[in-house]
Amino acid sequence: KMMTLQEIGEIPEVKVLLEMMALANSEAYYHSLSVAMYTNLMLRECDNYTEERKVEIIKGALLHDIGKIFVPLNLTQCPKALNAQEYDIVKVHATISYEIVKPVFSEIVQNICLYHHERPNGSGYMSKISLSQIPEEALLVQVADVFDALTSNRSYKKSYSKNEALDILKKEASELRLDDTYVTLLEKVIEKTREKE
Repeated sequence: KMMTLQEIGEIPEVKVLLEMMALANSEAYYHSLSVAMYTNLMLRECDNYTEERKVEIIKGALLHDIGKIFVPLNLTQCPKALNAQEYDIVKVHATISYEIVKPVFSEIVQNICLYHHERPNGSGYMSKISLSQIPEEALLVQVADVFDALTSNRSYKKSYSKNEALDILKKEASELRLDDTYVTLLEKVIEKTREKE
């Protein structure tokens, strides 16, 4: 039986980083928990992944933004749109996240940290690689990441409803900014959670 999300969060090397994030940047912390929850729901629908791999992907979802603890808070929680220079500083969080997890965590976790902002059409950051080079675990977590960002209230923008957010994700997928396989998968799990509500 697969470990629960809570159990994965209690693994010592995961827990210590989550606690640091909770202290340093609570917005990033709560976002990461939500992204991991959506990732977990999506993975339950994936029969082609081993349980071990699913656990690693959830670790990656929990830690994908750990690098934000080293990005100035006035940039990650800024009430206005960032200028290009400020945005460049924020972008570095993906590389920092990767550097933090690299000594201790699996390649799957490293991939999610490093590549979760790379877009299938090559328009992402930091390396501007395209679909064939982006590991699928990063493509999966990316969809959960964008969905949670859209449906969360942030100081600089209003939140979208789940339906609005899914419409945005589908548009992004049609422009190859997200992988449509995982957008479809997320839509399926959102429908399922609605049926239970």
